[in-house]
Amino acid sequence: MPPVKKPKRSPQDQYWKPSELVSVLNFLNNNFDMWHNNHHGTCVKAIEATYIIRDARSIYNKVYSLIRAMQEYLDTGKKSTANAIVWENEEIHDLVKNLCEKTQERKNGDNRMSDSDDTTSNVDEVPSVPFSTEAVEKLYEEKLQCINQQRARLIETVSTTNSELEKSNIPVPFSLDTINNRFSEKIRQLNQFRTELLKTIENLNNKFEEIKNYN
Repeated sequence: MPPVKKPKRSPQDQYWKPSELVSVLNFLNNNFDMWHNNHHGTCVKAIEATYIIRDARSIYNKVYSLIRAMQEYLDTGKKSTANAIVWENEEIHDLVKNLCEKTQERKNGDNRMSDSDDTTSNVDEVPSVPFSTEAVEKLYEEKLQCINQQRARLIETVSTTNSELEKSNIPVPFSLDTINNRFSEKIRQLNQFRTELLKTIENLNNKFEEIKNYN
């Protein structure tokens, strides 16, 4: 049986090296105010500062998943297996924890300011951005993880089956290329859904701003 060619991964799809994460997380911690106010813009700045070969959305997705895993651990004591590097690498663990703690401190401060404002004004505040992309990114991440897990399980099963068939000189009916191509198509469609939804949210927010600023 000829060797199976694995599909090439783009830089965005490649697994993250610890050194990449440390560089990005250090930048976010050192520029937390920027990160807190503008996630996407700060990810762009992180690329420029660290020379990392990723796009801003890839950085945001990874950092968001790490923060979510750490926050879940801080809240429940449960360690996510999907982000094992947080528990295996002490430096990454500390950097992610710092981001979580700074975020919580900022939220607590914002809540105190909001309570203070409520005592002096009865005017309802208009939110700056009514439609958030975080829910979209969270759902995307969960679906992507599910697809990758399904692909890994199926490839493992097919590889084992093919190996046993080859030992008995039985023609192999399953192609790993077919599996990889099918799951690559599922990921492509998922990416398209996410892009369309994010664009819709961006358009809605732009319209909201137009109405808010209309005189």
